[in-house]
Amino acid sequence: MAVTRTERTGFFGNLKNSIITALIGVLLFFASFVLIYMTAGRTNWAKLAETAEQVEAGQAGGHDGQLIAITGELGTDETLGDDQFIAPGAYIELNRSVEVYACVEHTETETRDKVGGGTETITTYTYRMEWVSAESLPNPSNYEAYPEARECDGLHSYPAQLEGDSFEVSTASVGEWTFRVSDAQLPGGESLSLDQAELINLGQSGTRSGNYIYLYGADPNTTRLGDHRVSFTALRPGLGVTIFGAGDGSSLVGFEHEGKRFLRALRGEFNDAISSLKTEFAVLGIMGYVGGFFMMWFGMSMVFAPLHAIAGILPFLKKASSFIVSLITFPIALVLTLITMLISNILQSPIALAIVGVLVIGGAVYLYKNRRKDDGPAAPPGPPPGGGFGGGGMPPGPPPGGGFGGMPPGAPPAGPMAGTPPGPPPGGMPPGPPPA
Repeated sequence: MAVTRTERTGFFGNLKNSIITALIGVLLFFASFVLIYMTAGRTNWAKLAETAEQVEAGQAGGHDGQLIAITGELGTDETLGDDQFIAPGAYIELNRSVEVYACVEHTETETRDKVGGGTETITTYTYRMEWVSAESLPNPSNYEAYPEARECDGLHSYPAQLEGDSFEVSTASVGEWTFRVSDAQLPGGESLSLDQAELINLGQSGTRSGNYIYLYGADPNTTRLGDHRVSFTALRPGLGVTIFGAGDGSSLVGFEHEGKRFLRALRGEFNDAISSLKTEFAVLGIMGYVGGFFMMWFGMSMVFAPLHAIAGILPFLKKASSFIVSLITFPIALVLTLITMLISNILQSPIALAIVGVLVIGGAVYLYKNRRKDDGPAAPPGPPPGGGFGGGGMPPGPPPGGGFGGMPPGAPPAGPMAGTPPGPPPGGMPPGPPPA
């Protein structure tokens, strides 16, 4: 059965909603930078783990405070069980999952633009019976189509009578090295086959079928609204792992690194564990960067929601504006994401930051020197005071007393021309002896 609801919104209602959408887009845009920066700053546990000293599993002791890696089988001297269903046995971790057969609401929405800027939203509600985790059990009284949804009739309120739970031993070991399970990150468990477990307290309220326990008279072949079923996952001893941590006597504790504690066991040998950590680091990086890009792109596109609302007066203009905005913001968001990734990685790495600093300083010095060369040599000094020969190209005048060009000064010449012997006195005859 499906129930349909139609909601109509006018131009001003859509304009108001578009302003709210734009504000959300601004927040989403700036949040994308935070996500990218945090992704760039995540700890590379693989790089740290590669520096660990590999230590024999059968020789516990020493290496206090040092990061070490031990390869061997998980073990424990304790037993573990679920006092409601599973007798104590050889388990390191045991997880109980509880599901309830419930009526689940599903929605499909279609929005149609109308001339004048209004919209018509058609929502179709359908209901299906499904197994749902007891912790996320829906309440049919909150459904949009309640009580029209006849699939939910008969049991409108079915609170979970049992919920999931987790159990773990206090101490486990790898070879002779022990550690507190609550301090360690261990590999995930596997589905527990109930054929290999000792079941307790079933009585008349529970029925086992495969790897499920059906409760409260539930029939595995005929499920009804409100039926419960239980399943388990378990981490058993004997699993081959490599565990990383700091030595503390014959125990392992978390290794302090960047304000975090590293005590982790991964499946396989040392190289297998390193490979798993590298894959995990790469996957988380891809998820963070791609998520940041889409947050940025959607945020930028949402900022233009008021424009789309105004263009919605003619539906084809709204579609065109949405397409154009998405087409323009996509490369901008991509470039901004790449730049943010680059800057974030530089800021998160002291070595990269130092290299960039050296390059910037070196570039500044290089540009400064080139600028000095481009200015050319300094201009020659001007003429000295008093008109002496300098840069003007004119030689100095004759020295005082009539000398010229290196000739020593002397008495002024008697003849018509300087530098020639004097001629005879007037009359043409040389002077005679003085009279007696």
